[in-house]
Amino acid sequence: MCAGNYQAARVAGLVTKRPDQRVEMVTEDVSSKLLRSLKHYPVLTMPGPPTFGEWRDDRSLRSELLRVQIDVARRNLASLEEKDDRSLERAAEEHLGVSRRDMAVFGGPLPTDEPMRSKLALRRVALDAERFGAKAGGANPGSAPEFLPTRFGRTEVALPTSAAYYFGSGTLAAGPLIVRVFRFANQPGGPTHLSVWSPATSAAEAERYRFELVEKAYDVENPFRGTTLSAKFYRTLDFEVVNDFRASRTDLILPPTIWDDIDENVGGFFAKVDRLEGSNLTANRGVLLAGPPGVGKTALCRVLAAELSGQVTVVVCRASVAQHWLHLLYREVGHLTPALVLLEDLDLIIGDRDLPSTNISALGEFLTVLDGLMTEHSGVVTIATTNDPAPIDRAAQRSSRFDRIVDFPLPDAVARSRILQVYLRSVHFVGDLDRIVDVTEGATGADLRDLVTRAALRHSDLVRSEDLIKLVGDQRFTGGHDGTATHVL
Repeated sequence: MCAGNYQAARVAGLVTKRPDQRVEMVTEDVSSKLLRSLKHYPVLTMPGPPTFGEWRDDRSLRSELLRVQIDVARRNLASLEEKDDRSLERAAEEHLGVSRRDMAVFGGPLPTDEPMRSKLALRRVALDAERFGAKAGGANPGSAPEFLPTRFGRTEVALPTSAAYYFGSGTLAAGPLIVRVFRFANQPGGPTHLSVWSPATSAAEAERYRFELVEKAYDVENPFRGTTLSAKFYRTLDFEVVNDFRASRTDLILPPTIWDDIDENVGGFFAKVDRLEGSNLTANRGVLLAGPPGVGKTALCRVLAAELSGQVTVVVCRASVAQHWLHLLYREVGHLTPALVLLEDLDLIIGDRDLPSTNISALGEFLTVLDGLMTEHSGVVTIATTNDPAPIDRAAQRSSRFDRIVDFPLPDAVARSRILQVYLRSVHFVGDLDRIVDVTEGATGADLRDLVTRAALRHSDLVRSEDLIKLVGDQRFTGGHDGTATHVL
């Protein structure tokens, strides 16, 4: 098989044999895919055709053949990059009207740890190009420009990911400019670079434009402010605008005391944040929602996101993201105030330092971030949810970190009746609602929703109280009760 591999490589033109039985890389037409994926490996050679005894060492021969292909890719890539550089210089000389030695280039990577700053910089480039009618081409002459549609509030902008914009004289500067967005070919997944090319006579204007694109990205109107953002992770922290929060508090049955706490510490806080700042009082707030699964903690967060979107920036963050990117998350939030941060499942992010399962570094970072939030930012409310506050370190629960802990109880009989009325509106129900309430002690709102859903699946035309009571018999509720011991048929 190894000899077959070697012969296949020779037939394909990947290798040839020199008289000294060493392999020489001679092929020039390697696929672009191979160029992109194998370009950064060191140059290696391999012995000539294997002997019969060497055929048994299949793994090492496969490895050596791969190294041959890698070396071919490296050589071809270097040749193509050299040609691209020459073509880029010729295109720049033609547009700018000067030779390479009379050009000024200002550039560098966009910050990977500030995704919104990078997106705002690219957004301004795209809007400036549209405003001034700049011609868009590929980052390298002969290539096509590449864009990524990105939402900014209610609008969508095609952000350049690999492109060059050719601005005429009297637009961004007195002379012509080229704004180039690209990634280095030998850094797959690396940072996006942004450079501005100009004649030397317009160097100061080109440098200022590049500086303002990045360093003053937040100084202009920020289209992310007032939107609802979902924090996510792809190589680094990023944010996506979401518009799927339509919940209303009229459909969420909770004790009035919970709504009073939320209205005071969230809505009331945002209404008075300017006064708090002027009085040298704490201008941030932390609220911890605690209770078993299904009692409405996440639903309440969705209601707040729907109610406050457009008035404040809402940032939704899952535990898997917050565990590793909390510091960067709050640094970005600092540019979006007033802001509401929703952290799901805080007990998965931090725990009690006395428990062996606790990630001490995550706990320490969380406490540091909250303390820094109180001194470095203002106008931020953090709402976190937990199924059980007991494993959360006491230091995280004290005032100035989480100022208020709101307990979510299991719904009582009155609440269960109201919750069932909400869910039964979607089906044709006939029967005694009180009987269902009596046999669902220990059920959460989520349990009751599932109960009605199961009944609707089994009895699509008409749902009777007897149908629901029968289903209670094989359903265990979050509160620790099941219907088999309590319901009466």
